[in-house]
Amino acid sequence: MRKRFEFSRTFKISGILFVVGIALAVISQSDGFIKAIAVLLLVVASPVFTVSAIRHLLRGLLWRVGSRLFISYVLIGVVPIPFFLGFLYAGVMALCGQMAATRSARSLQEPRRELRILADKISFALRDRSGEGEQEVLVDSFLKATTLSGERIDAVLIRPGGRSRAWGEAAVVSEPLAKALAETGQPSFFVFRENRIFFAAAGAVPSGTLLLLSPLSDAVLDRVEKKTGIDVWVAPASVSQMESDGASQESSGAGLLIETGEEKKPVRVRVGKAKPTPTPRAESKRQKEPAGGDPVRGKWIHWFALLDVPVLDWDKAAFDPDRRVLLTVASSVAQELSTVLWLEDGGADQDSRTGRIVWVVMKVLALLTVSVYFIASLIAAILVFRIARATRRLSHGFDAIEKGDFSFRLKLGGRDQLANLIGSFNQMAAHLEESVESKARQEAVEHELAVARDLQKRLLPPPGFTFPGVEIAVDFRPAAAIGGDFYHLIAEGERCLAVVIADVSGHGLPTGIVMASAKASLSSLARSGAETIEMLKSLDEEIRRTTDSRTFVTLAYLRFRLDRRVVEYTNAGHIYPYRIDPEGRVTSIPNPARPLGVALNAMFKTVEVPLSTGDLWVLISDGIVEAQSPSGEVFGFEKMESLLGKCGGRNAEEVKQTILSEWRAFTLADEPADDRTLVVLKILPPLPENAVADPARAGTAKIPPDAAA
Repeated sequence: MRKRFEFSRTFKISGILFVVGIALAVISQSDGFIKAIAVLLLVVASPVFTVSAIRHLLRGLLWRVGSRLFISYVLIGVVPIPFFLGFLYAGVMALCGQMAATRSARSLQEPRRELRILADKISFALRDRSGEGEQEVLVDSFLKATTLSGERIDAVLIRPGGRSRAWGEAAVVSEPLAKALAETGQPSFFVFRENRIFFAAAGAVPSGTLLLLSPLSDAVLDRVEKKTGIDVWVAPASVSQMESDGASQESSGAGLLIETGEEKKPVRVRVGKAKPTPTPRAESKRQKEPAGGDPVRGKWIHWFALLDVPVLDWDKAAFDPDRRVLLTVASSVAQELSTVLWLEDGGADQDSRTGRIVWVVMKVLALLTVSVYFIASLIAAILVFRIARATRRLSHGFDAIEKGDFSFRLKLGGRDQLANLIGSFNQMAAHLEESVESKARQEAVEHELAVARDLQKRLLPPPGFTFPGVEIAVDFRPAAAIGGDFYHLIAEGERCLAVVIADVSGHGLPTGIVMASAKASLSSLARSGAETIEMLKSLDEEIRRTTDSRTFVTLAYLRFRLDRRVVEYTNAGHIYPYRIDPEGRVTSIPNPARPLGVALNAMFKTVEVPLSTGDLWVLISDGIVEAQSPSGEVFGFEKMESLLGKCGGRNAEEVKQTILSEWRAFTLADEPADDRTLVVLKILPPLPENAVADPARAGTAKIPPDAAA
């Protein structure tokens, strides 16, 4: 397993250069060359080291699943809170600012509405008065008898031809101004005159137009503030139309610019230069108001609105579409919410009670929201901690498994998927532990089988066995690691060769043990010089005594007496051997008898068969004739005899290869389902009288390369 944290070569080299640069910068003092090298190292190494350090820091923080979950929890559950609260507070302030501006604008319309009503009254009274002097007397009497919210009222009676009469501070109206008033037909508007703002109302009279003016003074604004609780300022504003392609219009001086749009025509609003010139009233209010304050109760809301009322420019004697009255307000969130919910004392009783109920409901909902969020955050934190703990324990568990400690187990309470995952890990570890133990046992068994297989190999005739006058070819292939078949070649003197082939019932290790025991007993009896039938009887008793009743052994014992040119054949239930003469005639040598180990009386006998030069003798086990094709067809004796009929005159090795090739083509396999043993002998011409067998090679047999171990 790779290390969790590995510092990269870039990090190491850049860090070393960075440290060296700092050290050189400290010790350089007045040496300009060293200082230049230090600066160069710092300039080159510091950004690389910084980026690499940040990368390693993030990798270290995010390597653990718990750290990733915690960072995700913070990013999702904690970081958005201040942004949400800020956005909510900004939205509330914008909404409250708009409400404050709207209420202030409505309150500011009351003096303008009263002035318009007065203008209508005077105009109605002057309809039946045609004399100019009489009209002037009537207007004068109205003005003396009427006050507008405690403010004075100026009046101008405009007559055609420039003949006008003014009351108060109103100046004489010029002809262009009179014409503009007569043409516009506006009943109520604002007047900008000498940098001051006036309420204005016009009415038609028999002799011309009556214009009433009332200043928008600090007293009016004070009354608006007293009524609404909102600080109010007004100032003239200039509105400039722009082209629809959005080209900007330069304006002199810094100011407040507001982009709006109507019918795809953006509008820029420029208020004064930097801001409206503060009045003595505004300066006094700022001195009285405390700095800062509660964000809810303090007047942190500053908003503005352009009053959509026509403006008459007195100096230009015309209505200016680019001029507006800018209303600026300052209020608090608490003030506006109290007004909206009718929580003020001035509200109606029923409205006040309803508002308080709504306010209580809002508080309860807010408390529930905060409680639900807190509970959800707590549950999320618990889940994050549980997932991180489970991940950490699983990591430790896999580390233990990697080190070979399969007995390591994890503990995690609960009944969720994490607990099931921990349980699955424990089951996996238990299965691995059992598998490793089973594999160890299997390896031990395989080692024992290898030893047994080597032992069986040693029990068979060793390679290189030759005997004068006989050509020998052998194939031995067990079905399992240990086979139940065996064969033996025994040189009994210089002119006699004993050949034994046997098959123990079954295959595998138990059968191999019986085979080894039978082989050892047979060798011992043969060395004692006993007759063949006596040997078989003794071996029969030994097998019955040492094995169960289901175990038996078939055996064929052939003694080739080359001096007498005969074969002495004794059988114990094994497949009869075949003799093939040089012309290809196949003869099966019958000698019926029961197998060894069967609880019946021994009925063994020996038959003699003459030997002829060129004869082939083939000894097989049932693994050849009982083999089956993929379709289930049995190889059988007929196919075997037909195949042997084609082998007349061939040598022993050729006959063996012919039989094996046909057997593989029939079964479409090379590994047998049952133990397979094949021994082929060819009788050579008689040797001269003085020829003897090589004592050093007697008792051995040559095993071909394709024979199984």
